[in-house]
Amino acid sequence: MSSSPPSPRLTQNRPGLFTLLEIMPVISVIAVLILIALTALRPMSNFETARNRVRLADLAHVGDGLAEYGRDENRAIFLLVPLSPSSIEICGDVRTGSCLHLLDLSPLLGAYIDEIPLDPKVTDPGSPHSRYFIQMTASDHFRLFAPDTEPSGVDPLEVIR
Repeated sequence: MSSSPPSPRLTQNRPGLFTLLEIMPVISVIAVLILIALTALRPMSNFETARNRVRLADLAHVGDGLAEYGRDENRAIFLLVPLSPSSIEICGDVRTGSCLHLLDLSPLLGAYIDEIPLDPKVTDPGSPHSRYFIQMTASDHFRLFAPDTEPSGVDPLEVIR
């Protein structure tokens, strides 16, 4: 039996065509780059969610401290909180005494709360503005809220105690 010579089609160079072994690594690299790009865009949403969770935890912490203080001190601090729809911002800098026109929660420090929390977006820790607000509701409860909820345009986070 004689072997037939190889077909000219198989031995002929085919310019411009790629083999599967050449195409697969390129597709794999492109897929990895797309995955990296999509992952790089997602952290912004994750950061917004994390900051909103911090805001909600801060509001709950201050709300619990206010409730405990109100029970122990016969609700004296609530006389400083305006009725809804008006609200007052909680002072974030109680050390310097720069809480003019802000609600000073320094009586709560130590026994009821460890520190006055600041909104995660507040860049100056010495700023008197905490960006957390409080108001009394008609049902004699207080409503704490954070208007800087992310993304912008979303309803503010709130805690009612």
